[in-house]
Amino acid sequence: MFQCYLDDSGTSGLPIVTLGGFVAHMSHWERLEPLVDAIMIREGIDVFHAKQFQDTDTPFKGWEKRRKLEFADTVFSTCQGSLQGIAIAIGRESFEQGRKRNPKQFSRSSVMGSCFVAIMIKLITHLQLGPVIKEHGISFLLESGNVNNSEIEKRFGELAKMPVFEGALRSISFIPKSHCRAIQLADFFVFYSRRQLSKDYKSKGRIIIPECPYLATMKRYGPIHHDLGMGEIKSTGSKLGVELKNLSDLSALVRKNPNS
Repeated sequence: MFQCYLDDSGTSGLPIVTLGGFVAHMSHWERLEPLVDAIMIREGIDVFHAKQFQDTDTPFKGWEKRRKLEFADTVFSTCQGSLQGIAIAIGRESFEQGRKRNPKQFSRSSVMGSCFVAIMIKLITHLQLGPVIKEHGISFLLESGNVNNSEIEKRFGELAKMPVFEGALRSISFIPKSHCRAIQLADFFVFYSRRQLSKDYKSKGRIIIPECPYLATMKRYGPIHHDLGMGEIKSTGSKLGVELKNLSDLSALVRKNPNS
């Protein structure tokens, strides 16, 4: 079975809300967890928090950028292409505009809930990953404590019952950041993904934003996908605006099987 660890970023009033993390087969997570844990312990990191890492706060006090980049390289080089990153961001303003245009469609949704639904759909419709997820199934593990977790759990339950998913959506759990290194890696990815996508969101696609070096490091050791939902920047090629607004016609969407 596959497992997808997800964390959120930007929920404290920032212009865009982002949900993201990594998906891999359980056998890969079982191999990676002790390797990443050993690296973290060696560096004196009890629990990795990307905000502390970015701000060079304890336990990263005194770290220069070169050491940070070397640390990221060491961590993600253990992955050997076994992880796939996925993150979806939605602008609060665009979400509210969508709610005004389609109040019935968005009446039960939050920004975070919509990000989660978009990720589930993106994974199940991925050209390469989708078929093996349908064959082996997938479980989701999200950080506990988010005010929207009950809604996310409900949306998962609704979609899991839909025949189009072919029973692939197996379970959803909520875990603390200290539970495992996998959820901490999700924090690492989603924090920098949100910062990158925030710049894209502000520029409205008018300029090309240089890639964050930590995201570039992650990309060297495995594919990552992060995008703005709700069709906010057409140049990204996102089709999530259609996906989010037409869950009632999900069967037709999945049959299209778009490549991400």
